[in-house]
Amino acid sequence: MLIDLYLRPTSAQLIWAMDGEKAVELAKEIESLDLILMDIRMPKLDGYEATKKIREFLPEIPIIAQTAYVMPEEKYKVTNVGCNDLITKPLIRETFLKTISKYLK
Repeated sequence: MLIDLYLRPTSAQLIWAMDGEKAVELAKEIESLDLILMDIRMPKLDGYEATKKIREFLPEIPIIAQTAYVMPEEKYKVTNVGCNDLITKPLIRETFLKTISKYLK
């Protein structure tokens, strides 16, 4: 809900997936995606595996991981599976908007 609040002043349209399998399914079905915010901790299929699967058919779409795990190796881990960037939780509005704006045209 916080992401929705942060993006309300923009023209962004949000599409939510409740688990990693649904995230992959939606990424296949929706042609107009501009960016994916990928939660690392999701049921059924975690964000690492969901990102790998999405990269198989959407190699160019920006994927930004979001996680509460802020260990130094986390940035390496998410970029190694195909994420373009990492946002840590709790989300700070200015940092969040600055990060996603780097990837939107």
